[in-house]
Amino acid sequence: MNRTFIAAAAAAIAFAAVSIFTVAPAVANNDWASAADNPGNGSPNMASGPDGQQKVESRALSGCSGDTPGNSGCVIIASSPQCVAIAVSPSSGFTEVAGGSGATAQAAANAAVAALKKKGFSDGTAEAGTVCAWDPQS
Repeated sequence: MNRTFIAAAAAAIAFAAVSIFTVAPAVANNDWASAADNPGNGSPNMASGPDGQQKVESRALSGCSGDTPGNSGCVIIASSPQCVAIAVSPSSGFTEVAGGSGATAQAAANAAVAALKKKGFSDGTAEAGTVCAWDPQS
């Protein structure tokens, strides 16, 4: 056999093997993470689990609304099959909130703080929390 052919075949097999083991897995389940808040009220909530986007977002909205009468203005501020975070602004009395998403909890936290800075609050902190879709159901 031709050495060039053997080398090319070996390279193709090696490339295929590396590709199989380094490609990020496709989302084969319904894991989802979501964050909700009532703007200007500072009542954020997060949810995660294997229930899919619609159910997880519904839980986030429901927890945001809580038992407070008239607290029905909750909106989704971050939603992802990966991670979400909520950043708050201490200078606003913790009523200014922003959400972010990312591949990791840290990336989501960074995105949430950046979103709060875009709203004009440079003292944003993601201490309000992060949650990833693969975390135990919340």
